[in-house]
Amino acid sequence: PTKSLDTAIMAQKLLVETYPYSQLWIIGKGRSESNLKKLVSELNMEGNVRFLGRRTEIPKILKLVDIGLLSSVSEGSSNSLLEYMAAGLPIVATNVGGTPEIIDNKTGVLVPAKSPEKIHQTIIKLLENHQLSSELGSEARKKVEEKFTLDQMIKNTVKAYNSIR
Repeated sequence: PTKSLDTAIMAQKLLVETYPYSQLWIIGKGRSESNLKKLVSELNMEGNVRFLGRRTEIPKILKLVDIGLLSSVSEGSSNSLLEYMAAGLPIVATNVGGTPEIIDNKTGVLVPAKSPEKIHQTIIKLLENHQLSSELGSEARKKVEEKFTLDQMIKNTVKAYNSIR
């Protein structure tokens, strides 16, 4: 429920009006899956929303994706965002929790939570502006390489421990 995938599905419903062959891929499993599948069926969106289940080959999948979406209503530091950034994807994410510490106006677009309309509008903007999408994806990739590598996180952890002494 905190991922608010129903919001993503509703945004996809709006997107299909302009891009009828677009797809929303949902990776992972969770307790809301049956309700989400029911919503997809009620909206007659079976051809536009795919439930991919648990996957380990995330980098391969993300090579096939145009935009990374995080529709959460609550979030700490999302691994999904870091994976999208590493893949060089433009990102649409809700402005909640720790997300604004990772995504800024150079690496993605923040939208209000529970706003399928804003998600839809932002996705349309990115799909229709290839230069903006490319710039956001490049900046996201650069940021994850500079600030979120294992080495960088170890250095930051050591620095934090040393500052307590």
